[in-house]
Amino acid sequence: NQDSFSVMLAANRELFEKRGHLFLVADGMGAHAAGELASKLAADNIPHAYSKTLTLSPPAAIAKSIKDINKQINDRGKANA
Repeated sequence: NQDSFSVMLAANRELFEKRGHLFLVADGMGAHAAGELASKLAADNIPHAYSKTLTLSPPAAIAKSIKDINKQINDRGKANA
């Protein structure tokens, strides 16, 4: 199975009310080389990127985190054909 997941619970009620909890499932790229690595990188890094974007709204922070980490994964894949 190439799927990965991450759970990031808000540390306190104030943070929960501002940002909520984050539950993430990264679907592995079946039949692709290192598909399990791509899903693991997404599950490990998207929550971290999300937690660093406190100035953005939660939807904007999630979108930015996904976009940024997707680019990193894509760049890594291109560099390691």
